[in-house]
Formats: sequence, structure tokens, C-alpha cells
Amino acid sequence: MGNKYLCPKCRGRLDVHEYVAFTAQAKDGDRGLLLLSPHLGNYDVWHNDNFRYQQGDLVKYFCPICHKNLTAIEFHEHLVRIHMVDGDNIEHNVLFSGVAGEEATYKVRDDEIEPYGQHSNQYMQYFISARM
Repeated sequence: MGNKYLCPKCRGRLDVHEYVAFTAQAKDGDRGLLLLSPHLGNYDVWHNDNFRYQQGDLVKYFCPICHKNLTAIEFHEHLVRIHMVDGDNIEHNVLFSGVAGEEATYKVRDDEIEPYGQHSNQYMQYFISARM
């Protein structure tokens, strides 16, 4: 995989094999595990068939280790934040949309913002005034 993914609260490892794992909560309160691709810009999601949500629903993401909410409320209530350590051992913030079906991801370090996904322009304005 190359990159390591960490919880910003407890610094626990979120990457497992070829996935990044989260505990998630759907709009109706149902909880389950979500597995996301570790490749920025890949929006494949794996979950149990019984954990259901609709496209457009806001799904809340939690660390499966410390159970803290990963919402990046300082930017926008729809964004989720984790940390990524790349192959050069450089740490970045990774923010992505928690709205099901919305393809918006951002790799952020200092003043550099690398957007990914067809909906990435949706949240760019929130990075201008906020600081990591």
C-alpha cells in the first residue's frame, strides 16, 4: 500500500491490508464497518450488505480504535479528517466527504491542497480561511 493512515485523535493505524477501516453511522442510527480504498481518488466502498444508507446521506465516520468522531467540523460538517504518512514519512491531513456518493477528497500539508474527485470544488472555499 505504501501510505499509512492514522486516526488524528489516537494515532491508531486505520489501514488494514488494502483498505482503510472505519466505524460508521447511517442517518437512521444504524452502525457498521466501512472499508475504503487507500488510493486517493478511488471511491470504492465495502461494507456489510445489512449496513444500508442512501446516496446523498451524510454518513458519520468514527475511529474503530478510540471511537472518536472524525468529522472535521472546523472545515465543514460533511468533511471527515484522517492523517496519511506517505512513503517519504511525510504526514498529510486527508479530508474527504462523508456524504455517500460525493467524490471529494483533499490531501493537505501546510498551504498545499491537492484535490481529488469530481465534486472536489464543493468544499475548496472552506480551506481558504481555515488552517490545519
